[in-house]
Amino acid sequence: MDAAVCILSLIDCCALIFLAVYFIITLSDLECDYINARACCSKLNKWVIPEMVCQCLSTVLMLVSTHWFIFLLNLPVAAWDIYRLYTIRFFGTDQQKTVTDHRSDHKMEECVYLNDLFIYCIYLCT
Repeated sequence: MDAAVCILSLIDCCALIFLAVYFIITLSDLECDYINARACCSKLNKWVIPEMVCQCLSTVLMLVSTHWFIFLLNLPVAAWDIYRLYTIRFFGTDQQKTVTDHRSDHKMEECVYLNDLFIYCIYLCT
């Protein structure tokens, strides 16, 4: 059971890292004016809910399998994703002012996901 949870969490974490990198690249394209704000928002909006579901899935898996330390590490990020879902959606408005803020948020999330990946790999080896 523990190995299956850990392998599923590793796969989930790799998907989250991919999504964080995708968000950073898309926001960088917006900042450099390679794409317009409406195209950027439509690209990013369709991945907000899958990102939240993946993060919450990993958090719930750790809760169900009683890995409290990893659950407590994932809980703030899951709470942030749920908060961001209801408050900070990427709409087709003037996002240029907040592009740097959004990009720094996703860089922070990428660091958290890389940390989780490292913890899951260590947990899988033990």
